[in-house]
Amino acid sequence: MNQKEIGNRTAEMTQRGVTPLVPYPGANRPWKCECQVCGHIVTPRYYTVVKSGKGGCNLCAKRNAAQHSKRAAAQRAIEMAKKLNLKPLSEYKGAQQIWVLECLICGTVASKKAHSVSNGKGCLKCNQGNGARKKKNAAEPAALEAMRNASLKPLAPYPGRQKPWVAQCTNCGRIVSPRVNGILSGQGGCVTCGNLKRAKTRSITEEDALKTLIAASAQPLEPFSGSRIPWKALCLKCGLIVKPRIANIKSGASACKRCAMVAADSSFDYFGPAIFYLVKNESLSAMKIGIAGKDTKRLSAHKSNGWDVVKVIEATYGYQAWYAEGKVLSWLRSDIGLPACVDSATMPQGGFTETFPAGEIDSEIVWKKVLAEISSSAMPIPQALLDGSVQRKARRTCTLVIDGVPCLNAYESNGYCRKHGLAFRMYGDPLFSKKIIFANTECEVLESGNPCGNKVDRRGMCSVHYYRNYVYGSPTVLKRATPKALPENCNVPGCDGVPYALEKCQKHYHSARRAKSKKGLM
Repeated sequence: MNQKEIGNRTAEMTQRGVTPLVPYPGANRPWKCECQVCGHIVTPRYYTVVKSGKGGCNLCAKRNAAQHSKRAAAQRAIEMAKKLNLKPLSEYKGAQQIWVLECLICGTVASKKAHSVSNGKGCLKCNQGNGARKKKNAAEPAALEAMRNASLKPLAPYPGRQKPWVAQCTNCGRIVSPRVNGILSGQGGCVTCGNLKRAKTRSITEEDALKTLIAASAQPLEPFSGSRIPWKALCLKCGLIVKPRIANIKSGASACKRCAMVAADSSFDYFGPAIFYLVKNESLSAMKIGIAGKDTKRLSAHKSNGWDVVKVIEATYGYQAWYAEGKVLSWLRSDIGLPACVDSATMPQGGFTETFPAGEIDSEIVWKKVLAEISSSAMPIPQALLDGSVQRKARRTCTLVIDGVPCLNAYESNGYCRKHGLAFRMYGDPLFSKKIIFANTECEVLESGNPCGNKVDRRGMCSVHYYRNYVYGSPTVLKRATPKALPENCNVPGCDGVPYALEKCQKHYHSARRAKSKKGLM
C-alpha cells in the first residue's frame, strides 16, 4: 500500500473523531488513536470505523447511548405523570432519583422515585383515601351483623375493623368500646359479661375437686384452695409428692408428671439410669446443677457452649436425680438466697433456671448437699419399683420405613426423625431429596458423538463439563469458536519449525511480538 492510500485512511479516521498516533497497521488490526472528544487513548480498527460505520471511541458511544436512553426515559416518565394527574416540580434526573411532583387533584406535593411514576403509581394520598373508603363501606354490613350477634348496640358510626366502636351491651347495659376485628376473631364484646361467663365455667366445689384428684390417682395432703392453685398431693402410682392444678387435670393433664412421662416420648427417663452434674462457666462467673439421662449428650452440649464439668455422679433411677435436683435448687434459692444469674439468650442449650453465681458459694459445699440428697432415706420410693412392674422406657425412633427397613434415627416430631421431619415440613414428603446420586465413575457427556470418559468430579460429570454446565447451563457449550487448523510449517521463509501461534513457530512468534512491542504496536 502506497503512502497516498495510507494518508487517505488516516484522514478518514480523523474525520470520524479519532486522531491516529502511530502508522497505519492494517485494515483489521488495532490502530492506536486519540479520541477528539474525550481525549482517551483508544485502539479501534480501520475496517470497523470506516467500513462498518461504527464509532472510534467506545466510551463516547456508550455515553451518547446513555444520554439518548435517559432522554427517552424522561419523556416516558413525563407522559405517565400527566396521565396520573401529576405535575413535575423538578427536573427528571434518572429512574432511581427523587422527583418532586404535585398532585393536580388534592394539591399534595410529594417526593418519590421516578421509576414508581413510570410504573403507574400516582398520588399516594388519593389512592389510599379511595381504597380505604371503599373497603370501609363494603365491610360495614358484616360489622353491624357481628355487633348484633355479640349483643351490642352501636352508638357511633362505624370507625373500621381495627378501631374501638362505642356501643351498649344489651345484656348488662354497660357502655363498651370493642374492636370489630376482635369480635370476628371470637372475642366477646362486653368484658364484664365475659368474666361472669368464664367464672361460672371455672367454678368448682371442694367435693368435686376431691373427686377429680382421686380419679387422677392422687391423694390430697392439704386443703383445697382453688382450681388454678397448685394442690399438694401424693401420687398413688409412684408414691412421689406432686402439686397439680385441678383446672389442668380437667383439661386432660396428668396429676403426676413422672407417671405421664413413663408412657410418653421424653428425653428424660424417670425410671432409667441418669446422672447428676455440676458445671461451671468462668466467663459468665456462673455455676449450674442439672440432671440428664446416662446415655444422652446433655453434657456435650454444655461443653460446646463454654461450660466445664466440675462433678458428676450416676443415679440408678432418673427419679432419684430429679428429686435431689429439686431439693438442692430449693436450698440454693430459699436457704442460701442465690438467684439465677444467666438468661435464656446466654444459654441456647437451655437450663438457665438452674444457674447460680459462682463466687457466692464454694462448689464443694454444693456437691456435699447433692450427695446428701441423693443418698437421703427420706426420698419416697415409687410403688412401681416396690412391686417390680416398672421397666426402663425405650427411646422412640423414626416411624418411617424405607424399602422394608425402618429408620433407626432418634425421634424428633410428627413421627419422624430430624432428617425426614425437615423434608416433610419443607416439601410435604419425608423422602424428598434435592441431591441426585450419580453411580457412574466416568463422565458420559457426548463430545462429537463419543462419551468423554474422564474421571467424574461432581454431578456425574468431569470438572470441565461440570464447569460448562454450571456457568452456561449446558455441558457441551463452547464460549469460543473452534480455532482454525495451523499449517504444517512456520510461515517464515526457510523455517521448518512447528507452528505455535499466528502461523509461526514459537521462536519467530515471540520475535515478532517483541519487535511490535518496541514500536508501541502491542
